[in-house]
Amino acid sequence: MSAATPARLLALKVTAEMRQRDAYAHNLIEKQVHMAPLSTQERAFAIVLILGVAATSGELDLIIGRLPTKGKLHPKVHDALRISTYELLFLGKEPHIAVNQGVELVRTVAPFAAGFANKMLKQIANMREAFPFGDPQTDDEALAHQYAFPLWLARRLIADLGRKQAAAFMSASNTQAPVYLAELRSSAQASPEHPRQVTASHDTPDSTTRAHTNTPPTIKLRPDELSAQLPRVATGELIIADASAQEVARLATPAAKGAFLEVGSGRGTKTVLLQHNALAAHGHQAQLIALDVHAYKAKILADRAAVYHLEHTRPVAGDILELDALTGLLNLPHRYSGALIDAPCSGTGTLRRHPEIRWHLKPESISAMAKSGLAMLAAVSERIAPGGFIVYATCSVLAEENERVVEGFLATEKGAAFTPTASLPSQLALDGPDAHFAVKLQRKA
Repeated sequence: MSAATPARLLALKVTAEMRQRDAYAHNLIEKQVHMAPLSTQERAFAIVLILGVAATSGELDLIIGRLPTKGKLHPKVHDALRISTYELLFLGKEPHIAVNQGVELVRTVAPFAAGFANKMLKQIANMREAFPFGDPQTDDEALAHQYAFPLWLARRLIADLGRKQAAAFMSASNTQAPVYLAELRSSAQASPEHPRQVTASHDTPDSTTRAHTNTPPTIKLRPDELSAQLPRVATGELIIADASAQEVARLATPAAKGAFLEVGSGRGTKTVLLQHNALAAHGHQAQLIALDVHAYKAKILADRAAVYHLEHTRPVAGDILELDALTGLLNLPHRYSGALIDAPCSGTGTLRRHPEIRWHLKPESISAMAKSGLAMLAAVSERIAPGGFIVYATCSVLAEENERVVEGFLATEKGAAFTPTASLPSQLALDGPDAHFAVKLQRKA
């Protein structure tokens, strides 16, 4: 039996699988950690290690790469060293504990490398005094090291947010996010006269708050409390959705009359929220077209419809930039009273939940996504009826994807017909919701 603790052994198993499958940390945590036969404390620590290693992996590799080796590290040894290096540099664990546990982790996957691991981890422990290798208050590289961000992204955040706010954002991005759920009313009970119409096209909580009296209440939980609520999620009484995402859906609540277009509907979380908001506001759900470029996501939404009591909801697979062709081919509405564009973005506002993002992003991808968002706004604007609205939303904190896209649209001939009437600023706070950005643009009557 290994002398490594159960939490560390599970973290090693999951982080190795993340590397082998290029899988997302949260997906594996949901499948392998929440139901693991561990104490609450051990399970919580395993989650800290898994998310922490995913968030800091690029920095951990830089640190490990500073040390001389006789050859390329075995991938499983590297996995174990990442965990202990994270404990030493980012959790501030006592060196003798982190080193000893690291050696035991290595011993479970490569017994012959235990002595080598002991030597390397002691060198990393000695490196702690110099880390982050400069003054973060004046040195961009030191700031990037301190919070384990790629240098280019740290500099982009400094330029957009200012040094103090950028540091606060990076620090908050390395914390564990609370879990938010929305408590849903059953539309089958609240509106029995409306038959369910859903088809897919082929081509006890510790804190409860309500932002609006008639919309579903938001429930906040610690991550380790989620497993107790999963049965209610499975039956459609609750849906997991960050509080900021819920605010975006409230901002985009469909009007009482007219069709509504959701662009980038994904797996349908905001679709569910939009329809339950419409039900609360008007007593009935909207005629809603849920458009996503991926056909499999439209199928997932169709499958979720019965669970979440969706009515008059039509998942459609297609590209918003080909809306004219889709409208004729699939007999879609020609005009909409409202639309939500959940634009493709860097996801920098959700780094706590998707810690791998920072190491996958490239500077050129930011510009490409901003260009795509502007094209989406232009395409949707042609279909909005007078007096209708568009909500443009991202889960990014970068101005190029947010304010500059909206400013660019408003400066065009199509954009001149719209006026900003409400917004959701993209901010990230400790122990709070993710940073989502949204602007509501009203078409002049």
